[in-house]
Amino acid sequence: MAVIERKVMICGPSGSGKSFVSNKLTLLPVPKTSQQEEDPNYGVISSSTFGPCSTRVLTKRSRNPVKYYLNSRGDEGQMTLYVTDTPGVPDTKGRSVNFLNEVMSFARESRPHGIVWVVDAVGRFGNDMELALQAAKECWNGQLTESKLHVFVNRVPSAFSLANDGEEEENIEQVQAEKVDAAVRYVVKCLLGEDKVEGFRNYSWNLAGSHEGIKTLKLAIAKFDTPLTDQQAGSIRTWDELNTYYEDLETGAISAKEFQEQQLSAKQFAKQYLVAVAGVAKRWPTASFKSLAERIGKKMEEVDGEIQRLQGDHEKELEREKKLLASSNSCKLGFWSL
Repeated sequence: MAVIERKVMICGPSGSGKSFVSNKLTLLPVPKTSQQEEDPNYGVISSSTFGPCSTRVLTKRSRNPVKYYLNSRGDEGQMTLYVTDTPGVPDTKGRSVNFLNEVMSFARESRPHGIVWVVDAVGRFGNDMELALQAAKECWNGQLTESKLHVFVNRVPSAFSLANDGEEEENIEQVQAEKVDAAVRYVVKCLLGEDKVEGFRNYSWNLAGSHEGIKTLKLAIAKFDTPLTDQQAGSIRTWDELNTYYEDLETGAISAKEFQEQQLSAKQFAKQYLVAVAGVAKRWPTASFKSLAERIGKKMEEVDGEIQRLQGDHEKELEREKKLLASSNSCKLGFWSL
């Protein structure tokens, strides 16, 4: 089997275990000094700045192909893995805005296959976490979808620790499952929207003091099939850029006509791409390609409808963005203080 290549970003709040996950994925030795953190022998291939790993975007490459298990029979696959460890958002020292800007800039430049959001199963999901997730959602600007996100719930209490806390043995598995479910639902609701919660299945978990959950995570990463496209990456905004964009909309610096043309151009580009793919699919008379052509046809109908909507009333589109700005004000004001 060929060795595949995957690029993933490890995101999440400070103290959730992102660096632990990064090191376990790449199977690289953990650096003990700042000099070792810069040493290529420790897998480092790029760093946004020199300093503690908790304050910068740091990419490591696995020294050897990473094995992952395809099924319960033990069949294996292999991948060269590029893992980017990111600073925590929210941060505990008031640096969340700078860190989010850095994370989003890197995502736009590196075009990862997917995002692994690490969350602590016993962490507090307070207002600062919610604001940070909402800010990240707006910065991703619709480009972080279910297929590009995997939630990794770290430090799920072990049976031993729960028993020590007085939990009945017959209830332990249920308690663990409830903690995982609560963490996943919280992250997905804030990052993707409440309508995505019920059907979301891209998650795995890891017991406190263990790294067994990394096996499941490796397979999930292998299933990230394609990196972000140029068009998707171009839609990502940093937090500072997002605020400037909204201010331009609010003050009229971007006219309704200009805004409509930007949206319309993106949809027309998407239609051109679908037409090209459909043309290729129709040349192959197999059942699978016929099915693909049918699916593309339905998608083209959706895009045509969106184009007609944009052509019909660009003023409504501008108003929609202004309403989004208004609804995000509480997030903006709160997030600036983190």
